[in-house]
Amino acid sequence: MTSITYGLTKTEYEYNGKKRVSYGIAVYADAQCEDTAIVVDFISDITPDKAVLTELVEQCNALELSKEHLREIVEDFITRC
Repeated sequence: MTSITYGLTKTEYEYNGKKRVSYGIAVYADAQCEDTAIVVDFISDITPDKAVLTELVEQCNALELSKEHLREIVEDFITRC
């Protein structure tokens, strides 16, 4: 059985000399050992607020949500912000 783990991603952007950092969510399959984790889905550039997205990732892991829910989770997150 494949185990699913949600994780935080970080992307740095630069445009016209201005830098911006944004965070997203990645879904990993079989991430018990870091060297074997496979990214099965991700959404980048969700929010610049690391703390808020970290909380969402922790909730996804605590609830053991299926990877099929990723887009719905992010849509709900963006709608309530």
